[in-house]
Amino acid sequence: KYYINHLQEKLTSPHIVIIANTQFQCVIHKSNDLLVCEFEPVSAFIPRVSTVYDQAINFAKYMGGAMTLQQLCHSVATEIRALTGYDRVMVYRFDKEYNGEIFAESKVDEHEPFLGLHYPHTDIPLQARQLYIKNLLRLIVDIDYTPVPIFTKENATNESLDLSHSTLRSVSPIHVQYLKNIGVEATLTISLLHEGKLWGLIACHHYSVKYLDHYTRITAQLQGHFLTSQIQVREMAEEYTVAANINKTLETLLNQTFAPERGSLQDLVQQPQILEISNAGGVAIILNDVVYKAGKTPDNNSILKIVAWARKRASKGIYSTANLPDHLPEAIDWCDTASGILYYQLGVVHNETIIWFRPESLQEIN
Repeated sequence: KYYINHLQEKLTSPHIVIIANTQFQCVIHKSNDLLVCEFEPVSAFIPRVSTVYDQAINFAKYMGGAMTLQQLCHSVATEIRALTGYDRVMVYRFDKEYNGEIFAESKVDEHEPFLGLHYPHTDIPLQARQLYIKNLLRLIVDIDYTPVPIFTKENATNESLDLSHSTLRSVSPIHVQYLKNIGVEATLTISLLHEGKLWGLIACHHYSVKYLDHYTRITAQLQGHFLTSQIQVREMAEEYTVAANINKTLETLLNQTFAPERGSLQDLVQQPQILEISNAGGVAIILNDVVYKAGKTPDNNSILKIVAWARKRASKGIYSTANLPDHLPEAIDWCDTASGILYYQLGVVHNETIIWFRPESLQEIN
């Protein structure tokens, strides 16, 4: 009772508790109207305040040296691996549909790289993502652990216990099996939240049993906070750079002279700047159902089908999708050239249209 009454004032700070002549770090958090106490053996190493200060200084240094968000993420992964000693530290980034990408990575040399690998949204299901938003740090010391049941106190008024915010709670057996399949024995996961949404994760993997003390975990989590504070700034800077490059490309294109004949459309579409505008694999201009195209595109009849379909769904003459077969089933046959499209209506008199194509990205790993 003494410790509980004392800790209610500082629910996030660990306190030393002596039980049976053994020192434990005790952290308490609220779960509805209950208090959940988590005990960990006191580590021989407790980082000094100067360690956290050094972390902040290091982040400021590589923040200034990183030209892109990806470079910054790589620096964070490298710093966290140096701090924690995990075999592999990855920055895992979600897209709008919560498909994942290993965006940055730091690892020991003998392990194969995961950098650049993509995973479907089902890899981290909705329930798990919601938990990552509630609980920003998760730890598995040994995947071969034996779960310990928690029993309800006799005559308790509240028979349910929400462990969403617990660090030491058991994890899904499906996730444990997944880790076993890839040879991982210990993990640390730090959530990266941006504007209240799960932007990504810092995933730390170790190929043997590994315990990380409370203070080192919090110091690593601080790196995640540093990173999320820079996401919007870096993304806006990169978008500005892309926009500037597009404007430069358009200026180059508009400064070129083409003959007024319709046949000059083929000369126009062959200009490399047309593809550069949208970083596309192929492009087509359609005038009176005549197709002028360049790059990797579907055949002419398929292009006309896509254009007719997109025209009906365009808003203010514009339509885009990154996964055309999800909306147009027969497009499954065109995935090698037109898994994604950007449709733009140039005029209505002769159904003038320009459409860009991107192929699907396929990758098979063992």
